[in-house]
Amino acid sequence: MLSSNKKNGVTFCDGAAGSQVPQVVIDRMADHLKTLGSTNITYDHSLGTSAVQVVSKARQAAKDLLGAGSTGEIAFGLNCTNLMFQVARSIENGDTGIKSGDNIVLSRACHDANISPWLLMAKKLNLEVRWLDCLTQGADDSTMDCIDVDGVSNLIDERTRLISIGLASNATGRLHLNVIEKIDQLLTASPATQKPYFILDGTHYVPHRRTDLNSFKSADAIICSAYKFFGPHIGVMAFKG
Repeated sequence: MLSSNKKNGVTFCDGAAGSQVPQVVIDRMADHLKTLGSTNITYDHSLGTSAVQVVSKARQAAKDLLGAGSTGEIAFGLNCTNLMFQVARSIENGDTGIKSGDNIVLSRACHDANISPWLLMAKKLNLEVRWLDCLTQGADDSTMDCIDVDGVSNLIDERTRLISIGLASNATGRLHLNVIEKIDQLLTASPATQKPYFILDGTHYVPHRRTDLNSFKSADAIICSAYKFFGPHIGVMAFKG
């Protein structure tokens, strides 16, 4: 998308890095700063109550957007990458039953935001990293970023503790719904006593498709960045509590 600022003679070209912020968003952000400033969320005074109302409305909007079960199953962060790191650290430091030698499954078609957090976790906990490979990475090939669905069954077993994949490719926009459906089938049919965490990166999916966390039956969370769909620079996560 192209947008121009005639006063300054600038043309903005939206890309993978983010969308331009519409005037209505700028106005709402400026109005919030003018009326509430940096007011803390509290019920001790009127401004604090107003701040609570703003956050409550934001949680409701995020719930409706991502299909969370309740507003209490919404979390905000600096961006998608920031939230991925926070989730990874929470799993890494929590009482999760993850042991040395367990494995995690990542996708080579994903943005680094959905890879580096888990690689650091794997290194700290001594986990095996398994990869969902692409059929080809040739720049001119129509199957670029096309994940090998047939190979998924060979990667997930009773020692898989986490699976993380993007709903759509950051580079090409290719949807990975067929891979996610295959993973969901495997997890549903698995006799394993400990279900792996299943995290979805929705950053390049949410702006274009209706999103419902509950439609991905085995998924635990969807994480995205609001500045990919004309919002402020903030990350949003819907999770199953």
